[in-house]
Amino acid sequence: MQTLVASLNDNSYLIKHLKYWTLILLISFGLTIGFHYLLRPYWFDKADEHTNLTTLESIFTIALLPILLVTINYLLAKKFDTRKLFVINAIIICSCIILSSRLHFLNWADSIGSRDKPDLETLEVIGFERDLGLIVTTVGLIIIFFRVYKKRKLPT
Repeated sequence: MQTLVASLNDNSYLIKHLKYWTLILLISFGLTIGFHYLLRPYWFDKADEHTNLTTLESIFTIALLPILLVTINYLLAKKFDTRKLFVINAIIICSCIILSSRLHFLNWADSIGSRDKPDLETLEVIGFERDLGLIVTTVGLIIIFFRVYKKRKLPT
């Protein structure tokens, strides 16, 4: 308990954690929001073919985003030595996956669909995308949790 109080009184500890959480939030949410808003103008193209955009956004939400976020969060936690708080990182990563799925829906709804009355197939695809993204994220997080929280055996 005394070491926690002593470390909280240390300004370098607070500055290190402020830098860490700022980086985590900016990278995680910046990557999520930035990707979807970079693709947003293409949804309003007059072409009738939006399958490629849906595929690209789905692959991003299901595979690329979870792998990138889990890897980046783990490397930053390792660099800043903040592995004890990795549960918060897991919550941030999962919220980014849910946000990514929602932004994909909004891109579709604003361009060729409807926000108010989306068709059932679209809702199923977006839900499937979100669920698969969360499953991939969970697998990655389980692997990282074992790496972060494993007990190191001391050499005898």
